[in-house]
Amino acid sequence: LAAVLARTGHRAWLWSRSADIETVRTARTLVVAVPAQAVRQTVARVGRAFEGHVVIAAKGLEEGSAKLLTEVVSEEMPRSQLTVLSGPSFAADVAANRPVALALAG
Repeated sequence: LAAVLARTGHRAWLWSRSADIETVRTARTLVVAVPAQAVRQTVARVGRAFEGHVVIAAKGLEEGSAKLLTEVVSEEMPRSQLTVLSGPSFAADVAANRPVALALAG
């Protein structure tokens, strides 16, 4: 997804566990594209004060709580605006700029 954003003229960074968290905290939009079981831990690192837009590109339920990922992110980032990216697509097709069908709901 970062490659697609960059190709379309947006500034995009891939954030790894060792990246500077302050860069992420100052972003206007955060795309969460991690496995469902890593969503809570990932967004908790950014912090509750994040007021930007969060696009959830993960699918599934949180193990143990069976919560939707929108519920998980809302708990960890109550000031953010949520959107969910979904669709029948494969990451390799998106990265290769092949046509895919996606829905964005928020």
